Amino acid sequence: MKALPSLVTLLASLALTACGKMEAGDDCAPDNSATCSSTSEALWCESGKLRAIPCSGPSGCTESNGSLTCDFSRAQAGDACPATSENKGQCAVGNPDEALRCTSGTWTAQTCQGCAVQNEQITCIQ
Repeated sequence: MKALPSLVTLLASLALTACGKMEAGDDCAPDNSATCSSTSEALWCESGKLRAIPCSGPSGCTESNGSLTCDFSRAQAGDACPATSENKGQCAVGNPDEALRCTSGTWTAQTCQGCAVQNEQITCIQ
């Protein structure tokens, strides 16, 4: 009879662990909070829902001292970007004539005659 309470405790513990796994689309709070779901993806809380954001750069997704870093350096046009990066840009990896800008939650491509970063600002020569 003593094994039954242990089994119930174990099952309840397993159920809580299973319920604790967060996925894109789950409810969340507060907005703009984030967590790494893997080494190459973050889940960002936007408008009360978790949204998957690829962290495709070599540093991937890391968390340290309560802070999250998502490396967007290898983002491609069409990839999701967080609202906290809205209107920020970067030069496209492998294409010196393309800049990427976070617009409405998506990295969008802008054709240039040359893309450069100067003083943390993207310069896309038209």
